Amino acid sequence: MSFGMAKKLPSTTRIAWLGNSYIFYNMLPVLVASLIEAPPTAGTAGRIVSHSEITQGGAQLADHASNHRVSVMLQESWDVVVLQDNSQVPGGAIPEALEYSRTALDWFAPFLQGRTRCMLFSTWGHREGSSNFPDAYPDFRTMQEKTSDGYERYAQRLRALAVDVTVVPVGDAFRRVHRAEPKPLQADSLFSRLYVSDGSHPSALGSYLAALVFALVLLPEEVALSSSVPPSIAAEVSIEDARRLRQIADLTIAEAREVGALPPRQSKPPPDAKSEL
Repeated sequence: MSFGMAKKLPSTTRIAWLGNSYIFYNMLPVLVASLIEAPPTAGTAGRIVSHSEITQGGAQLADHASNHRVSVMLQESWDVVVLQDNSQVPGGAIPEALEYSRTALDWFAPFLQGRTRCMLFSTWGHREGSSNFPDAYPDFRTMQEKTSDGYERYAQRLRALAVDVTVVPVGDAFRRVHRAEPKPLQADSLFSRLYVSDGSHPSALGSYLAALVFALVLLPEEVALSSSVPPSIAAEVSIEDARRLRQIADLTIAEAREVGALPPRQSKPPPDAKSEL
């Protein structure tokens, strides 16, 4: 896989989100915007994020491809379009649904070619695997590996259709937390606390980790993200957990760049950039 240098966001960035409850839980688009927006300074224009979303619980890519509202949205001008599939589809547990998703990617391609960055939201495995498809996804590790591989295949399909696509490795960040925990399924472990009680949807901690990974992918230049937890979830994320999750996100992105899954950062940071963590 070959990349040029990572692209710098315009000072006003428009992001469209298409997916399901993994996006609307804890208002992920708002969390991402909170992390990457910046006020203007003497040397910079600042950064403003405008976002819109079409989400529906359990939605698959094929549902969005057949939604007239989506086709109308995609005719607008977007800097980034985020696509997210149902969590149980990319890993192949439902062959018919997987084929529908592949066909949906072909439908999305003409809207994305040549003018928009596409980001695939590579999601996490369920905490204990899937109760709906235990043979395909018996545990987190298996589901995560299959899901990550599935999103990489989605990216390959879009690249073959001349789409500028980046896989955002949120699930890999969850996997890194899982590996670091001696007893990841223990209720008080950081890994378990990434989920709400159903073991699938993200808690505030899980959404914050997802937002950090997105923000680090969206900001390829060496600038500091906001060190403050977004206000909407601040009461649910401790200072210590925020610090650990930022470290996990940084390590996840560094590894992805090292293996060529993400483009390298710009070689020189802005002169006024300072690390906040």
